[in-house]
Amino acid sequence: MRDQAVPSGAWQDPALRAALDQLAALSHENAVLGRHLANVQARAAQQAADHARAIESMRRQFVRLRTAALRRAIEAQVLRDALRHLPVAITTGPTRPVATTQIPRGPRHDLP
Repeated sequence: MRDQAVPSGAWQDPALRAALDQLAALSHENAVLGRHLANVQARAAQQAADHARAIESMRRQFVRLRTAALRRAIEAQVLRDALRHLPVAITTGPTRPVATTQIPRGPRHDLP
């Protein structure tokens, strides 16, 4: 096929030989660079997927932490409200029964 495209004797021309060698070298370099580009693109796609998973994980963690913080804030407010009403409950609440009888004490033992 090579001989059909080029007239006979043209292969002896050093300029044509150099041009064909340069074309072959460029073709080889293009193939190497194409493989390198494919590898880089695959790595970039993998990193993008990893980052997307990490971002989604962080978003889920953020929601969990925000929910926990809100829960704690509500619990703290409930406790503050309970403390605010505590003096009223002490002064107006039911009284504790007072012991009216003394507990009998046994004899004291003096140890040597």
